[in-house]
Amino acid sequence: MVAVGASTLEAQEVQISGSYVGSLPEFSELIALARQGALRPIPTMPFALDQAEAALSRLEGGKIIGRAILVNG
Repeated sequence: MVAVGASTLEAQEVQISGSYVGSLPEFSELIALARQGALRPIPTMPFALDQAEAALSRLEGGKIIGRAILVNG
């Protein structure tokens, strides 16, 4: 994870998209489960940026369980 200041995001006109699901009590319950170690991590498979096309092909073919992650550098 990379920490980036708000001024940097604004200066470079970066857009961040996400989704919101659940209520505050549900979020509190989720945090409690995480602290108890009751949540399993989602499997991830990193790909270099120059392998993006191969990653997409594997996703479309159902060959990746979990998430494909493009890594810069």
